[in-house]
Amino acid sequence: MLYLILSVVLVLLVASGELSLFPFATGEPPREEGVLRRKGEKTLKTPQNVSVEIIDHNFILKWNWDNEPTSDVTFSAYYQKLESGKMNNWIKLIGCQNIIGTKYNFTLTNLNIFEKIREHIRSEKGQETSSWNVIQFAPFQIAQIGPPEVQLEAEDPSIKINISLPGTANSSVWATDISNFTCSLIIWKNSSGVEKIRHNVFSRDKINNLSPETTYCLKVQARLPILKKIGSYNPIFCINITAKHKLPRPENVEVDPINNYILKWNYPYENMKFQVQYLLWRKPSSNVNSSKICAD
Repeated sequence: MLYLILSVVLVLLVASGELSLFPFATGEPPREEGVLRRKGEKTLKTPQNVSVEIIDHNFILKWNWDNEPTSDVTFSAYYQKLESGKMNNWIKLIGCQNIIGTKYNFTLTNLNIFEKIREHIRSEKGQETSSWNVIQFAPFQIAQIGPPEVQLEAEDPSIKINISLPGTANSSVWATDISNFTCSLIIWKNSSGVEKIRHNVFSRDKINNLSPETTYCLKVQARLPILKKIGSYNPIFCINITAKHKLPRPENVEVDPINNYILKWNYPYENMKFQVQYLLWRKPSSNVNSSKICAD
């Protein structure tokens, strides 16, 4: 009879969530206090709305806390990686132990973005700890492509553009996709703000046939078509296309045939280099630096 009563009590505790027959089923380590809390005992609240945001190789763990975080309430997080179909042991999220605040930036190395990761976080106050809030995700599913870094150089009538793509050899997310990135550019005249033209561009590319003495604005977006990922645009850049500086032609050109042939001309600037050609368009033996007179 006593055995039957104990069995019924045990079943009721399991059904009510007061006791788990499988305390490690979700990967939770044993509670530090080592005993079950009594019914009605005040417990520390669990962090809510836990989420992970991934932009390129930057991971951002965020959560909500009902009360304003204070110096006596901290948070700690751990993670697991799936390898060979099994979850590894829980690993401390370096830098996210006993922290104050509700957001933490971190990176993970040696990562397979298609395999699942599990993270859990709890609140702590002295010896008191909350239960774990566990989330699970595959980086590929939530990873976003960040804006590329862009450098511009005006060159009449063109713009040289240098693009640094999000994927790098050390990136934990896009490392294997560097060669698969494509970039699109939207450019418009700043004065109109309406006429927008889209170009497919590459790093160290050049946008040609632009109007001189005109300010153009542009933004660039990186994409991974093979993964159906579209990135965000970089901040808008504006650059002025200056008019090409054209030197004036020599004036009052004449040939003095006395004794030797002497070619003469006038020019407004000193220390300039000139190129002389014969009638048959053969270049003379050398170029001459002169301000006004050149002889061959």
